[in-house]
Amino acid sequence: MKKNKIFFIVNALHSKKNKTLKKLIQTKFLSEKYDVNILISEYKGHCIKLAEEAVEKKANIVVACGGDGTVNEVGQSLIKKPVLLGVIPLGSGNGFARHFNIPRNLNYALDIISKNFSTTIDVGKINKRFFFSNFGLGVEAKFIEEYSKIKTRGLLGYIISFFKIISTYKKQKIEIEFNTIRKKIFPFLFLISNTSEQGYNFSITPKARADNGKLELVYTENHSVLILFYNLIISFFIRIKSFQLLKYFELNKIKIIKKDNAPFCLQIDGETINIIDKKIFLELVPKSLKVIIPE
Repeated sequence: MKKNKIFFIVNALHSKKNKTLKKLIQTKFLSEKYDVNILISEYKGHCIKLAEEAVEKKANIVVACGGDGTVNEVGQSLIKKPVLLGVIPLGSGNGFARHFNIPRNLNYALDIISKNFSTTIDVGKINKRFFFSNFGLGVEAKFIEEYSKIKTRGLLGYIISFFKIISTYKKQKIEIEFNTIRKKIFPFLFLISNTSEQGYNFSITPKARADNGKLELVYTENHSVLILFYNLIISFFIRIKSFQLLKYFELNKIKIIKKDNAPFCLQIDGETINIIDKKIFLELVPKSLKVIIPE
């Protein structure tokens, strides 16, 4: 009988869980049925190379063990490949896993992998890089950048980061082109989402779906800090379809042109980057990634 070749790519930042994870893998994925490979990343971006190697070695399943950043790195190499992406959520936010109801419990998450039930999802593409959950610029990107620097996690960490950034944040002028719209804006918050979760069970795009051929854009130019903060906190606890403060649009591609000299600060699946490009071309790539999900 031909064995399923499965690669677990583990983010080294989650070393406390790695021993438990390895033992459970060895218990659930017996050598008679599976060719199991466990790879540990050594630096940021390493998961991309490890996933490429797994594909070259004819992997049937590649499992991203980490947070949304790990899922993003591993998934880059699996686009339009006959390889299934599995997810073991070890991160803090785990927006991608939450969207698909993949539990944080290692035992249950591994059971989902072993059952091998999958769906094919859309992904977003920014210039030459893919994203699976969401993309943002404006205060949200700066907010995530600040959040990554502090030790406090969860809601309290969000609040601390929010007020640190809000006092110094300066809006950038951009021009956006999508559907039949072309306009210049100074966005305070600007998010394009493929999934309903931004992490920690928090969402401002609860209607977004990863398989409907559409991305959801939400933005505001309003700089009313207290109103925005109130809306974000409420959305942390209650699913609200939309906020009056925010503007919502569905699209499958958009051009974003920077109208000032400051670099773009972007967040892609919860990881921030600064780029000097004047233009961003973002588009939907439909039905291009196979993901193992609960039945």
